[in-house]
Amino acid sequence: MDLTVKASGDGDAASGTEMVGAEPSSCSSTYEWAARALARMDDPVSDLPPTARRVLAGALRVVVTKGFAKLTLASISTASAENVAAVKYYFGNKAGLVRVMVDVVVYEEIKLLVSPPGKRPEADGLSRLVQDTFILSEPGKPSRVLFELVPHALRDKKLRQRLQDYYETFYELHLEQLGAGEGGDAELRSRLGGLAILLGAVSDGLTMQALVAPEHFDMMTALRALDALFAGGIPALVGSEANES
Repeated sequence: MDLTVKASGDGDAASGTEMVGAEPSSCSSTYEWAARALARMDDPVSDLPPTARRVLAGALRVVVTKGFAKLTLASISTASAENVAAVKYYFGNKAGLVRVMVDVVVYEEIKLLVSPPGKRPEADGLSRLVQDTFILSEPGKPSRVLFELVPHALRDKKLRQRLQDYYETFYELHLEQLGAGEGGDAELRSRLGGLAILLGAVSDGLTMQALVAPEHFDMMTALRALDALFAGGIPALVGSEANES
């Protein structure tokens, strides 16, 4: 089962704004981080038997095409051509199935960063950090599933924890992109931690706006503004302690 959507950006040497005080976000470091993350994760689909895969695929189709409100045992059965009892047999209940769906979204979003993306001319000139943000902001099946599930997660403690883990995974990616990856300088990680959180919010916000108004939303204008903010903002964050003294 592959939810991967095509994304783009410059796949070669880093271009655009250099990040003063932190290493420039690089294409190779993002791919390497994503590859390491995938190596530590279990593919949520690989060990499932064929029937369970069909149930999961059917549930994902229902959420993407009809929304979470339409995700019932009956709709899952229809979409997967499997008996309703298969949900309970393989996933315990619908909530268990939904948690696996979140795992699939996380896994597929990280996969977006592993294979070098093709070039998109209008992305040229943006810093590597912003190009990576673009890749994660492109609307596609993983993001649609995630946004459909979020309201449900707010009322489900286990699912909420799954989503918390999801965001913390991507906070660590953003720190890696900013040159403050795991095991790096603790002070630098502390100073850039808030920016890593904001990058997650920016990516989600851009995706949501693109999903709401795909004909009118100008992703590139927003990304160029973000690039300009980073050009001054990152050096200011990195040098904040020096400025205070």
